[in-house]
Amino acid sequence: MRALAILLLLTGCDPGPHCGGRIAVCDGAVRDAEGRTLVLRGVNLGAVHRNAPYTDELVPADYERLRAEWGFSAIRFLITWAAVEPSPGTYDDAYLDWVAERMAWADAAGLAVIVDMHQDVFGEGFGFAGAPRWACDASRYDAFVRQEPWSVNYAEPNVMACFDAV
Repeated sequence: MRALAILLLLTGCDPGPHCGGRIAVCDGAVRDAEGRTLVLRGVNLGAVHRNAPYTDELVPADYERLRAEWGFSAIRFLITWAAVEPSPGTYDDAYLDWVAERMAWADAAGLAVIVDMHQDVFGEGFGFAGAPRWACDASRYDAFVRQEPWSVNYAEPNVMACFDAV
């Protein structure tokens, strides 16, 4: 839980005069401490974060290059419930420490971070990303019939039942 608190501190807002944050969503826009609307130019980090082991091989220099060479001002950083809480009530402090370290790298590189608590079609029990298998009754996974395109699976009754149950 200590790591989760660190993660929230690193990604949270520092009180400022307009909206209560260094960077905050306020009045329908992302704003800086002076209340100016920010236009973020960024990149999605984390396609590999969707599945175990939920990590990547990036290093601090990679974050610095995003800002210095590519001109990005923000990153979208994917994390999943399955990585954070692999079993009910048990939090993966090592994973959360890994995430907090990357948040520090982004901050040092001058990148804003949008943390995406990501899910696709509820989660892992349906063969996608997000919720851990334990989050829904296994009979729902067994009865699931995958459809194409993948996005129509959100309307599948077993998937909907899992969303309703959490």
